[in-house]
Formats: sequence, structure tokens, C-alpha cells
Amino acid sequence: MEYEKTQTVLSELKLKFEMTEQEKQSITDELKQCKDNLKLLREKGNNVSLCKRGLALIERQARALNLPYYNPSQPYSSAYSWLSCFGVSVHCGRERYKHCC
Repeated sequence: MEYEKTQTVLSELKLKFEMTEQEKQSITDELKQCKDNLKLLREKGNNVSLCKRGLALIERQARALNLPYYNPSQPYSSAYSWLSCFGVSVHCGRERYKHCC
């Protein structure tokens, strides 16, 4: 009986782990797309409005998924942190954001 309970718990944990890995991959793919989009924006010029709007979308996603690096006292902090994981240095207006994971 104890063995069956342990196996059930193990199966549930494996399933949660797989779901977390899939979600992580999905987020990684989405952030890579954001990186590519930001690169295009930088190539077209420094459009502060679009840049901040894109970062706000990333921030909202990070907050919704309760991702690490989210700090409500620093707007866009998790977006910058996540993007820096992909080697992106974000420029919005005069501000330059470069965080290290």
C-alpha cells in the first residue's frame, strides 16, 4: 500500500516536472522571439513607445507566470533580466538596461 502511494506521488511529480519543462520551453521560445523583435526595433531606430510596450508585455507575462526576477517596485525589472539571459541589452530612450542572470 505504501509503495503504491509513493509511486502515485512520483508519477504526479514527474507529470508536474514535464509540464513545467514544457512551460519553460514555451517561455524561452517567446522570449527569443521578443529578442528578435527588439533587435529589429533597434535597427529601425530608437522608438521608446514601442520598446516600453514590448517590455510591458514581457513583464505582464512574467507576472502572470510568477517567474523569478519579478520585482513590482522596479517596473520592467523581470523583462530586462529575462532578456539579458539571451544577451539582449535594452535601450528605451536615454535609459539603458543590462542585467545579468
